[in-house]
Amino acid sequence: MLKLRIARFVRLRTLTCLAFLLCVCPIQRWETRADRITLLPTVQHLQHHAPCDRSRKVFTEPYGEISDGPAGFNYTQDSHCEWLIKARNDSQFITLTFHSMGTECAYDYIYVYDGDSFNSTLLGSFSGRTQPQRLVARSGSMLILMYSDTNYVLDGFRASYYISNCLNNCHNHGKCVGHQCVCHGEWVLPDCESEACPNKCGESQGRGKCVKGICHCEKGFSGRLCDLYINPQGGNWRWLATDAEGMTPRAAHTAVYLKEHDALYVFGGYDLNNVINSLQIYRFSSSQWVDEWGLLLQDHNYSQKINATLLKAVLQHKSEDEAKLWGLRSDVSFFRNILYTLAESNLHQQRSSQLIADVNANTTNEQIPEYFEDILEEVTDNKPEGRYGHAADRVPGGFVIFGGKNGNGSFFNDLWFYNSTESGGKWKQWARNSKLKPPKVARHTITLAGEYLYLFGGSLETGEFSSKIYRLRLPIYTKNKFFEHPVGDDESTSSAYENDDGTFNAADEDDDGQWEFVHPRGGKSLDVRLAAHSTVYYSATNSLIVFGGIMSSLARFSKLSDRIFAFQLDKLHWTEILYPRTALRDTNIPHERAFHSATISGNYMMVFGGS
Repeated sequence: MLKLRIARFVRLRTLTCLAFLLCVCPIQRWETRADRITLLPTVQHLQHHAPCDRSRKVFTEPYGEISDGPAGFNYTQDSHCEWLIKARNDSQFITLTFHSMGTECAYDYIYVYDGDSFNSTLLGSFSGRTQPQRLVARSGSMLILMYSDTNYVLDGFRASYYISNCLNNCHNHGKCVGHQCVCHGEWVLPDCESEACPNKCGESQGRGKCVKGICHCEKGFSGRLCDLYINPQGGNWRWLATDAEGMTPRAAHTAVYLKEHDALYVFGGYDLNNVINSLQIYRFSSSQWVDEWGLLLQDHNYSQKINATLLKAVLQHKSEDEAKLWGLRSDVSFFRNILYTLAESNLHQQRSSQLIADVNANTTNEQIPEYFEDILEEVTDNKPEGRYGHAADRVPGGFVIFGGKNGNGSFFNDLWFYNSTESGGKWKQWARNSKLKPPKVARHTITLAGEYLYLFGGSLETGEFSSKIYRLRLPIYTKNKFFEHPVGDDESTSSAYENDDGTFNAADEDDDGQWEFVHPRGGKSLDVRLAAHSTVYYSATNSLIVFGGIMSSLARFSKLSDRIFAFQLDKLHWTEILYPRTALRDTNIPHERAFHSATISGNYMMVFGGS
């Protein structure tokens, strides 16, 4: 009897152990024998779940497919996998297309480089489930890195690549000669992607005309297709320009629209590799991008890239059919314009070379041509350093930018005014002699309200978020006027401006604005420690309306916000604007977000984008 009970106990314990092992090891295969039980991993699962050996897989074939492992399985934890694609020579192009994408958002990343090392140009970094756009490497090599942490994993990515002698194989709209595209007929751009004048610029509808491959819109129309009306019908997007037409791709920049010039002014930002310091302007009247000196950012014809080899290849096509194919009978043809203007371009280059040769290191200022002096003055004039994460807003006569972050990680607290009314525009730094300086900050907002600029929130160099407000009266209003009492009745602040007789110093000729600290008289300032938020001015209540952003909470943790705050500028009081929310967000209510944009139209605040 005792032996039987022991046997039952042993069997029960064995079954319990088997059940436990089967539960926690679902990918194992059982092998049973009379005297023992052995666990053997399957070959397929062992290959997939083996950790990455941190070596590179090199691809040299003209076409191939890349993935993190077999389809239907997740990538492994703590991965560091590299794939290097190498073309036969450095002049070839490598095009990568993603077919699926799934990584733990903000923790597991895929990096793509234009080159064979991590010091090469970064084409993109991707995380989450958004499928990346097509990427092209121009160096003859492309390096792909997949990194994952030690936690949650997903199904990874699948992509394919192909190597070509010309960019995007000229989109089948041209011939590849010497690693450059020779476009058919009216097709333009380096890869023959676009027509010179899409839809003939709406000439039959009276919207515009095509002149030498560029749409010139009639009065009342703009846009790349001349299809943007002064009073368009609502609910439709209009195509204005592509990145191939001159605008430098960037992020974390600012853009300000100036109605008096009907132009959009874009400054700063970064392109994943470099911080940008240029100002680029889109003029709606001409549908073109220009720099701050009014020069076109990019010529549609790319005549400077054409060499004798390409011209020789074109001239070899002499039949009537081929002449028609290459557009030699069309006045908007890429090559016809090149052939007809080649002599003129050579003459212009000879004149320019002679002019430059006349100016050397020993040339005195009096000997430099007058227009050279103007160019040198504009180029060397004071202007803001390149930055990203700064803030901007329009003011009378132009726009201002404040703060931001440099490429080396340092922050700014300088205020710059761009005077768009001067010929070509001109930068000037404001508040240089201000007795009070706001902290260096990024991802903040600066908002014009009446005669004042209001600086609010942002991320400090210490990593903390700010809830402080500063204001500056525009210099155009302070010239020959007395300052009002600083905001908030703070004695330490007011003593910096107050004279012995109780008056306040008037702005002298060198005074370009004084910052003041705004002391809230009510509300919870600690609730509005924000960065990457939006701030708009609502004139009906004379209030600053703040929405979203990254909000600081307990113990230095942060989270996305969907709260709305209002700061009343007369009473200097913070209040929160409450609105109904639902747990499942199945109504028309915006989700928590940051890095978005907002604007006021009538009695409505409109919010767009963000993350």
